[in-house]
Amino acid sequence: MLPLDQTSARELIDHLKAGTTPLDLVRHINVGNERWYDGCNQYFDQVERSGDSRVRFVRGFVGDGKTHFLGMLRILANERQWAVGYVSAENTPFSRYDLIYARLAKNLVLPDAIPLVSWTPTYSRGIGRLLAAFFAQHYLKAYRKPDTGGLYVPGIYNEVQEKAENTLRRLAVHDSLIKAVRAYTIGALNEDTTVMQNIVSWLEGEPADVSAHGIRRKIDESVARDFLRGLSLLAQGAGIKGVLVLLDEAERILKNVRPIRQKSYGVIRDLLDNTDDQGGMPTSMFYIAATPDMFTKSEGFAEYEGLRSRLAASQRFSLPNFVDWRGVVLDLTRTPLSREDMLQLARKIREVHIVAEAWDAAAAVSDSLLEAIVEGIESGIFQVSKLRMLASSTATVIDIAQQNPGTDVASLLSEVFVDVAQTLSATAQLATKWD
Repeated sequence: MLPLDQTSARELIDHLKAGTTPLDLVRHINVGNERWYDGCNQYFDQVERSGDSRVRFVRGFVGDGKTHFLGMLRILANERQWAVGYVSAENTPFSRYDLIYARLAKNLVLPDAIPLVSWTPTYSRGIGRLLAAFFAQHYLKAYRKPDTGGLYVPGIYNEVQEKAENTLRRLAVHDSLIKAVRAYTIGALNEDTTVMQNIVSWLEGEPADVSAHGIRRKIDESVARDFLRGLSLLAQGAGIKGVLVLLDEAERILKNVRPIRQKSYGVIRDLLDNTDDQGGMPTSMFYIAATPDMFTKSEGFAEYEGLRSRLAASQRFSLPNFVDWRGVVLDLTRTPLSREDMLQLARKIREVHIVAEAWDAAAAVSDSLLEAIVEGIESGIFQVSKLRMLASSTATVIDIAQQNPGTDVASLLSEVFVDVAQTLSATAQLATKWD
């Protein structure tokens, strides 16, 4: 999780005003949903013990906090030494397996504690960091220090290669991926950053000539599933406990024509099949977030038999008066934030603004004013989510108070509500980082 320094606090306030929130910063404003998170942690426990994989769905209306929820899962998983990848249908068509793989390959977030060596190319995330971690895992077993000294010790060069090869054979990854990791390992042993960076580019789906390493094909749809499985296997070889894949805004599939919808659902079905016990992704969790329409409309998940049958049992046995915190479908519509939770959210946003602008926000925006904001949101009728409306209005009011000392911001609430509601409605297609 990113620390809340002044820069990140200002970024968070700006995003909240616009109706979004960065995934890396969600913990700083997180309230409620503790029992859902407890249930998810139990999933992680089970998968770590068994080495199996699981798929779960997150159901919620626009603004119910689906993306925020996924952001919290990413933080929880990273703290458990898992790698996490996030893909949104907003910018990646779910009908293209190769594009989903490429997005995951570029944004995979590794645990901070995973050791690296000092001379491999610096990547903050993605498969470049994963390959560096994989190499470091085997280099440190042979030499035990993260410096280049081992490159000049007789026998270390061959020992690292042998250890890496043994791991790749044991994990049984795709032949082209084996060649790519082998080339990266040799490049790292030779301190050849050009080779290492070229391999990373190719594995991210970018055009790169890797024929010198015996690789003759690009990562297209025919092999993308095997390479996605390879990400989880490489993570294993790098000493990472598991892989969490977050697929967001699946409801955007509904906007496509039927052939594209069918292809998208086929990809999701393949992703689900990728968690089976034979040839699937080991020690992995998938969460797929979507609005209720995807679970109820005939054009939604039910349009594809393979998905309809998987979801039917969980929906058939759901009990109206009880919440299954460890169910296949995590239904956020059944657990809205309480009034106290909403007030706590407003207070947390005020705390963030204190860090962002280094001022006494509590003196200008009292608890009673925050209560008035919550009351105004709860009693009003808006065309956007009240949760999103609350976050945006609170950030806006506090920002106005800081920029205009002495202003009676309480008298401006009704105007702020109207302005924020209009802004959020106008940008509803883009405001996706909160819901």
